[in-house]
Amino acid sequence: PAAEEALFSPAESARLARAESLDDRIRVYESASGRMREEIEELARREAFGAIPAALESWASLLGHSLDDIRAHTPPDRKKSKRLIRYEIQVRKAAARMKDLKIKSPVELADAFDAFLARAERVRKEFIEILFRGK
Repeated sequence: PAAEEALFSPAESARLARAESLDDRIRVYESASGRMREEIEELARREAFGAIPAALESWASLLGHSLDDIRAHTPPDRKKSKRLIRYEIQVRKAAARMKDLKIKSPVELADAFDAFLARAERVRKEFIEILFRGK
């Protein structure tokens, strides 16, 4: 729970606590992921590059947390979740934006961006596995 508090805004935590279905939970993860992407882009706009590695690490943690939750709550015989498809697309597009941001950022941040991009890609591939397993 303490780790979750760092990943989610108070409103997102409340929505997650009230979520009755997996799709409701995925909506919260989408929201939190989008917020984190926007925060990193804002840090880059303000040239506050020193805060970006920690923000990328938090975002990667959120993606890992969401994957664990989705994996744990997806029954094996479930139809493809449209919400999970949208989340996978969001993660893919966000990763592409981070690749662009990496190019525009100081070279010292390359390792932080590379670590985030590798983790995001692993999570995204797991989402694809969940969507298409047994098909």
